Amino acid sequence: MTSSAADLLDRFLDCTALDIVPKTAAGVASGSKVFGAAIFVKGSLEAVIVETNHETASPLLRMSWPCRLSVRGGGGGGTRAP
Repeated sequence: MTSSAADLLDRFLDCTALDIVPKTAAGVASGSKVFGAAIFVKGSLEAVIVETNHETASPLLRMSWPCRLSVRGGGGGGTRAP
């Protein structure tokens, strides 16, 4: 399936509002800085991983590391998207 630019933008904005922002807000409430990321399946645009900082667990788990670790199965402290 090929997605148009409008489809991509709609999906990215939906994921940001519905998945990334709530996780990031919870992370900020626990003492981490603002950051969120998602990894999508190219064909379906399904978000398979949605992550945020986990600096309170370890200073190394900031920025995109939790997302990368989840992809590799190393457990970034986060969860796969529903």
